[in-house]
Amino acid sequence: MQKNKFTEGFTLIELLVVVLIIGILAAIALPRYRKIIYKTKFTQAIFMVNRIYKAQQEYYVIQEKYAGNFSSINIDLPPTNGTPTNYAHWDWGYCFISKEYCGCGFNGARIFKWYSSNSSACAAEQTDYKAQEICEAATGKNSKQRRLSGGNYFYYF
Repeated sequence: MQKNKFTEGFTLIELLVVVLIIGILAAIALPRYRKIIYKTKFTQAIFMVNRIYKAQQEYYVIQEKYAGNFSSINIDLPPTNGTPTNYAHWDWGYCFISKEYCGCGFNGARIFKWYSSNSSACAAEQTDYKAQEICEAATGKNSKQRRLSGGNYFYYF
């Protein structure tokens, strides 16, 4: 038997089905992937906040006040984009210190830690849905568990 040269290969329907399946899998995987990236960055931010908090507590024991800039505290920062003052910037985000609290943030979401109470919260602007998604993914809280505070910020405790 002689084969017809048009019988080999895939039909247009078969190719469309494969593309459709890949599209469905990507639609399912992409939001999960984004949440994993958010959690990873948030974990890095929490790690940095805790390091800054500890350095500020050590500074307070000696000076009886909290430092207002990074150069005053004893902390080895990873290489930054620029010279840190009271803000330090990296590719993944930024951190800041004040005399009442320290924090880190990225993509509109910020984690704060207050020196006096050792309490922390994730903050996202009311209109920034991406930041709210980051805070919800990182803290495990949903929109019913957040509080509106400080003007137009949602806080996730």
